[in-house]
Amino acid sequence: MKISKIISGIAAGVFAAFCMTFTTFAEAQDFEPSVSRAVQTNGAWGQSITYSNAEINPMGITPDTVIEVQYELEGDEALPGQYQVELILQNYTADPQIWAQVVPYEYDDTHALFDYDGMVLAYGSDDFSEVGNICVGDRGVKMTVTYVKITNYDPPVKEVVTTAETEEITEAQTDAPAETTAAETTAAADTGAPTTSSGNNVVLIVIIIAAVVVVAAVVVVIIVAKKNKKRFY
Repeated sequence: MKISKIISGIAAGVFAAFCMTFTTFAEAQDFEPSVSRAVQTNGAWGQSITYSNAEINPMGITPDTVIEVQYELEGDEALPGQYQVELILQNYTADPQIWAQVVPYEYDDTHALFDYDGMVLAYGSDDFSEVGNICVGDRGVKMTVTYVKITNYDPPVKEVVTTAETEEITEAQTDAPAETTAAETTAAADTGAPTTSSGNNVVLIVIIIAAVVVVAAVVVVIIVAKKNKKRFY
């Protein structure tokens, strides 16, 4: 009876560990996209960096999201009492096209913070599914973005492609081969979006935890069995 109770308790513990692990990784995370492609603006409402929706999935923006932008201004060109940069949500598929200029809720000469409510207000909707680009631009000063952080970022899980869909995609690519430009290759390399290796790491961690728990369970069962065996001699 004691052995069965111990095994039941260990099994419950393993199940709880799995649930806690997957729940933790399912929660929204902070995300720091790369700024390696950031350039200094010309001081005439230009953009220092632009992220495509492949780099920052706009559907990952949640009501708790805050986008922090740090930047450097050239010389003493800061505009007293005014915010120096703006976040821009671009939608080129809309008619008319949308160029939503988001006002920061907090800012100084080195950083600015943009929240969900400000983005919804500027964009005119809380549906960001058609946002093609997210940019950081200046408001009349020469500026270079040095750091970007997105808090509570929760992009949807990518859909699993079936064998039939894969075959269709392969046939389409065979019929009309696409050319990849140098700019697209560079953009893909610079993206700070999480890669599939992070998912593999999660699986590996779960496997290691499960293995350790199972080994511990076996050791406990052996010890208890030995103790019970001695009682009969």
